[in-house]
Amino acid sequence: MIERTYLGLLFVLFAGCADAGGHVAKHESADNLTRTAAALPRLIVASKSGVRIWDDATNIGSDVPPSATLAGIDGQPNGVAVDGDTLLVTSSGASSAVHRFAGASTLADGALPESTVPTSAFGGTLHADNTEVDGRGSLWIQSGLRIQVLPRNATAPRASFTHPSANLEGMAYDEATDTLFSGQGEGEGLLAFGQASSRTGEVTRDYVVVPRTLWHLKIAGGRLFASSYSSPVRIWNDISAVTGPKAPDLEIAGLCDEGGVHGEIRYLTVQNDTLVVLHQAWINNALVEKACIFRDAHALTGLRAPDAVARGLDSTVYYDKAQLTQDGHLFVRDETGIVVFKDATTAPVLVTRLTRGTTDAVDFEVLE
Repeated sequence: MIERTYLGLLFVLFAGCADAGGHVAKHESADNLTRTAAALPRLIVASKSGVRIWDDATNIGSDVPPSATLAGIDGQPNGVAVDGDTLLVTSSGASSAVHRFAGASTLADGALPESTVPTSAFGGTLHADNTEVDGRGSLWIQSGLRIQVLPRNATAPRASFTHPSANLEGMAYDEATDTLFSGQGEGEGLLAFGQASSRTGEVTRDYVVVPRTLWHLKIAGGRLFASSYSSPVRIWNDISAVTGPKAPDLEIAGLCDEGGVHGEIRYLTVQNDTLVVLHQAWINNALVEKACIFRDAHALTGLRAPDAVARGLDSTVYYDKAQLTQDGHLFVRDETGIVVFKDATTAPVLVTRLTRGTTDAVDFEVLE
């Protein structure tokens, strides 16, 4: 998936300065600066019942209530993403489909969106399965039927990436070559769309990288990590050099399997040079889900045991996701809500489950 760009604590140090996109920090007093430093990192959870925020997320020690609940969202939220200090919320609203909240690091209870994008601009109700922001501030929205790209501050998508059979699952955008990758779920394989940021209107694929259905995609350190729900994990070492059909450089089968039991890969991501795989398997007549942690993702060259395993997750039906913070906290969405682990890259400890307003969570972000 597309790398996220956060201002984090740098935003505090340079409050009042404009970023490359022309956004101006709105912290005007020492009190505001103090509150921002104390609040970060912020856990932002989109649930069908609303969008909620937990402050100081890596110091949460119990199932505490949220610090803030946002207002003014049309319909059910179905995605969240962060562009600098702007929070973007997608929803199934009849009137508005994208909601922009300025000052994501200091949003208070009842905060309203600064602006919205009408549902009509997307051609109908927006059913976002995945939302990501690239380095230019463009919001990429994958809905299964298509992928749409909404440039920063735009009032309508610039382009819609499609396939005759629809069913575009997962996405990864390579900024170095301006190429969008997506897995086509009806059998054609991993699709590539060139010059993606400048395309307009309906766009069809330029070529098929490999004829394999790949649902989970992430570009990190120049490598593309990809898998379907079954083994193996496939890796392209230099995805920017791929300009046509090409087999993966690595196929690693059985990653995260244990005891000879093959499982299902529910989700994968790479953050802070660490590969996180959410894995599910039937063991002793029980469905077991865990998070496998592989440090030094840039150097992964074959099957090996994970460096750490976070256990205690409840099986989930659909909205699997994980995010690893810089200090080693792991946040996972499972069937009970949001599960928080500390020391995830070494000896994971389950700290708590956040269940207040998260049992129907569909997406989340951690703003550092």
